[in-house]
Amino acid sequence: MDPRLNLITFLQESGLVDKTALSDVMKSREGEPLHVLGLRDEIDEVSTIRKLAEKLGIKYLDLTNPSVNGLMHPELFGNKIDKDLLWANNAFPISEDEDYAVIVFANPFNIEAQKAIEFLLAKPVKVAIAEEHKIKDKLAQYYPSDKLSYDAITAVENKAHVEIVGETEIRVADHADAESPPIVRLANMIISDAVISGASDIHIEPIETGVEVRFRIDGKMSHVVEVPKRLQSYLTSRFKLLAKMDIAEHRKPQDGRFRVRAHEKLIDMRVSCLPTAFGETVVLRLLQQHLEYRSFSEFGVTAHLEQKILQALESECKMFLVTGPTGSGKTTTLYNALHYLNDRTSNIVTVEDPIEYRLSGVNQVQVNETAGVTFAATLRSILRQDPDVIMVGEIRDKETAEIAVEASLTGHKVLSTLHTNDAPSAITRLKHLHVSPYSIGSSVSGILAQRLVRRICPDCVVEYEPTRKERLKMLCDQFELVSDKLTMGAGCKSCNNIGYKGRQGIYSFFEIDSTISDMLIKDEASLGEIVSHAKKNGFKEIHEVALDLVKDGLTTIDEVTPYLFVKHYAE
Repeated sequence: MDPRLNLITFLQESGLVDKTALSDVMKSREGEPLHVLGLRDEIDEVSTIRKLAEKLGIKYLDLTNPSVNGLMHPELFGNKIDKDLLWANNAFPISEDEDYAVIVFANPFNIEAQKAIEFLLAKPVKVAIAEEHKIKDKLAQYYPSDKLSYDAITAVENKAHVEIVGETEIRVADHADAESPPIVRLANMIISDAVISGASDIHIEPIETGVEVRFRIDGKMSHVVEVPKRLQSYLTSRFKLLAKMDIAEHRKPQDGRFRVRAHEKLIDMRVSCLPTAFGETVVLRLLQQHLEYRSFSEFGVTAHLEQKILQALESECKMFLVTGPTGSGKTTTLYNALHYLNDRTSNIVTVEDPIEYRLSGVNQVQVNETAGVTFAATLRSILRQDPDVIMVGEIRDKETAEIAVEASLTGHKVLSTLHTNDAPSAITRLKHLHVSPYSIGSSVSGILAQRLVRRICPDCVVEYEPTRKERLKMLCDQFELVSDKLTMGAGCKSCNNIGYKGRQGIYSFFEIDSTISDMLIKDEASLGEIVSHAKKNGFKEIHEVALDLVKDGLTTIDEVTPYLFVKHYAE
């Protein structure tokens, strides 16, 4: 039987709704009966739902309540439930354990959907009820539907204001369809939508049934749409043509780049193409062509820490290192440091792989391994170019490390990155690269470790009481985060109901002062002893800075969790 009719019948028989108000609800296409009645002001929707829940012996969940949000763990369901099933039945998964799953419905009489979900999860479903519009808000947040109707490709309007800058006429007879206007408009709309969304990357990923388009926004991947399989080769060819790749080559990885002007922004698109089981996947990194200097405080660095960083950058004949994993913002920090040092009286030379941003007044060299242009070889040549400041994109090997350290010891200012989990570990990493403790103590001025976390949306920030599960999960007592109130984003239009907007840096700066320099030169102290001395002078490890951000209401426990359970140095 129709679940809408079942609900209406129960509402009539229980006297929760006047029979006259229910007369044409079945014919309405505005949504579930309770939602329709609420829109028409026939009932107080929340009050009626609460009474219905009481009569049925189920829970009413206010999906905008922070305490309820704390109970939600839709990520536990992964891809077990098809999002179309959830959207079609106005249902949202709340949590799951070994015994049952909690699913909230706008219509608790939707028995068929409940049975379908039980079959997919292979366990019983405990039903809860909530307002339809709140369920849809949560579905949009965790199970977003297609943003653009790319399937009707021939009907796509050319409203994506994207101009390919410096594009030459490309005509390949066998691939003429890739340059046809519909495919051009499709590619332009994907780029346009990415720019509007503030995405850092566009992923064009072939799957068995089609081509999935995903954006990385504030560090998190977000599904946008699935393009029909029939358009896969044309769409891939369009981006390969723009990036001046060989579109006849499908077996080897390729790299390229092109430039666009979209929504009054000039953006470099760095393109990577990789063969996969279902075809070539294309990833486009969006890079603003020009970066302006911003004070480090704009990145979330405290005034005291900014002063320390600038002092390290001003140190003569020293090396400044930035550490962290891929995607932690190391390159942006180094470029900002170069901007600070670029006073037009210094010769600044960089060696990068790849060059991500163009800097005026800076000589930038692109690494090309196949042509013999390696970091080490280029660094040797740079030293013969009378440089004042040298930026090495990454210290990867013994030879590069030795030359970089030698450059700082012979009167040059050197900036570079290392892949380590924290700042003190950079010392160990340099030792593993056969750099002597004496050279480290004499050449390095400071080491900055950093991470990026999503920032709570300032327009919908609310306080809530952490659940017992959260407290246990985070071991709050261990980290001295005992608080009755924490903050989170409830979700609003400004942040697309995500609760986060923008990113916040976690910065841990390890200063090599004269005492630590002596400890390294003498090579008599362990790393733990060196860190203990640094802590007495104000050094904070990554996990300590992360917790400070939670206490200050800038981000959430969930965002900093990965940075808490790591090795800490004993004092």
